[in-house]
Order: sequence, then structure tokens, then C-alpha cells
Amino acid sequence: MKKRAASLALVLSMILSFTCQAGAVDANSGDDGQQVSTYAALEASAQSGGLTKLGAVKYILLDCGMKTTQFPSGDSDYIAMAKSVGIADDKFDGSAACSLEELNTMANSTEAVNLRNAVKNGTPLFVDGVAQPIFPYTSGVPTEDGYSNDNSDIIRYSVYVETNYDTDGDGKLDLVKALVQLPRAAAEGKYKAAAIYDARPYITGCTDNGDDRKFTYKKDDLGYDLNSLYAQPNARQAEGEAGTMEAAAKAKADEWYYVSPYESGSWGDFYDYEDLDWYDYFLVRGYAVVEVGGLGTRGSEGLETCGADVETDAFKCVVEWLAKDSTRTA
Repeated sequence: MKKRAASLALVLSMILSFTCQAGAVDANSGDDGQQVSTYAALEASAQSGGLTKLGAVKYILLDCGMKTTQFPSGDSDYIAMAKSVGIADDKFDGSAACSLEELNTMANSTEAVNLRNAVKNGTPLFVDGVAQPIFPYTSGVPTEDGYSNDNSDIIRYSVYVETNYDTDGDGKLDLVKALVQLPRAAAEGKYKAAAIYDARPYITGCTDNGDDRKFTYKKDDLGYDLNSLYAQPNARQAEGEAGTMEAAAKAKADEWYYVSPYESGSWGDFYDYEDLDWYDYFLVRGYAVVEVGGLGTRGSEGLETCGADVETDAFKCVVEWLAKDSTRTA
């Protein structure tokens, strides 16, 4: 069934460019606790025997464009990252003195050049077939000042995908809500992000047994004709188009972070954020994540019929949207 509605692009054009040369000149970090203003100063420290391999690795990683916030556990994170991208080997001893030759070898290695270019260009980095955690992260949990994609390294927003059936009988094809998360670089069109798609009931929250839709699952309530699940009114008509960043500009945290009526009580409010942080491992490695609860779940229209053919068909409609069927979203 052909749909007519507005499109929201999840993935945009890929830009791959590996032209930046090695050779640091900007100040970032120095020897353990020592600030180094230029690469020349770092070389001097190495010549005098005052530079450790850990200090050299810290400088190189930060000079490649990574942020200190990407190393929350400190030294162990720097070492793990250096090994992961191939700047350091498994025998790396951070406390050992770093000679000038070793410093130049690490700083000008192919691995350092590739890291610097990937961070600069905002494109994923794969080493031995493994995606590297080079993208910075910002939580989707709002601070005291709220949440804004303007200040987030991970862009989050919702789309509403038109399905093939009107299961709640309101005369319109049901829309299902999809929560999208992706690195800012992907949202800005610097590369095409591979999407991890998680489709299952409850992932975006639950409703109150359909009471707000004027039908229930209560005992002896036979007022709903199950044949109505398959009603197919005309599709919506498109009123315009919007891009990823336009959708992100309108996003609010209460789309995914809200007080749960089932887990709150006299002890206070309990906030659900669905499975917002389940895929952080992949987000910092350049993947996009799309989570869909399906028909009748929080934020979606329709009747929740777990495992029914109409539910699985609705999940399929989101796959079609991801596959660039621009007529699927509203």
C-alpha cells in the first residue's frame, strides 16, 4: 500500500576524507600532570627523559581530536583506547619512559593518522574490522536546565511511522512511534549510519489497557470486534517535509524520559527512560539506534495485540521507512 506523508531522513550522505597530516601543534595534554604547549615541547620532554609513554599517548589521543570526557576512567581508558586503535601494542607500559623515537613513531603512525582524520571528518573508524569508540557521548537524561539536541553529542528525536491498518477504529491508519538516536556527525550528514533496530512491545512504555482509546481488555468486555483490526482507510496526505536536524530541534526529553505511573508511589516519582542507554556502546562507535514499541504502546496509536500479525506488520513498516520509503512517516 503506497503511503503519502512527510519524510524524515535518518541517514544522509557519506563524506570520507583522509587528507590530514600527522604532527601535532596544538596544546592538549602533557606528561602525567605536566602541561605541554606544543609538540616541540613534548619532543623536548622526551629528549630529557621526562616523558612517559602514558603521557605521550594522552597527548596523541587528545591532539587527534578526542575529548577528555571520552576517558571517564582516566589512565586506563587512555591506554585501552591507544591499544584499540593500534597506536599502542599489548605490551604497552604507560609508566615507562618514552624516547623521542618512540614518540615520533606513535604520533606519525598510520593508526594515529587514521584516528585524526576520522575524528576530524566525523566518520567511523574501523580497526581490524572492529568499530572504534571515537564519537563523544551525551546522556538523554535531562539536566536541571532540561534537554536540548543543540548541546548533545548524540542526537535524539521521534518519528511517527504510518502503518497499514486502523486497529483502534478512529478512521485513520495507525501511527507507531520510533525513537531515533544517532551521533551528531551522522545527523549532520557526514556519513551514513548503520541502524540497529529494536522492535518489541513496552520498549517505549505502556498505556492504561486501552482505556484512553475507549476499549479495554477487561473480563467479559466483548465490545470490540477483532475483525476491525484489519480496517484500511485511506492513507494520510503529505503536508511537507522535514530533515533530521529539523526534527531534532523540536525534540523534548519527555518523549523518552517520563514519570512511570506503575513504579512511582508514596516513595516518590520514578522516571523511566525506556532502554535509552542500552545501546550507548554502539552509539559511540558510529551506529544509529531505532527503538519501536509498536501498536498501542506509549506514544503510538492503535491496539496492542502482542504477537499478532498486525503488530508484526507495523514493525515491518518501520523497516520500510528505514529503507527510504519516504511515504511512511508523518
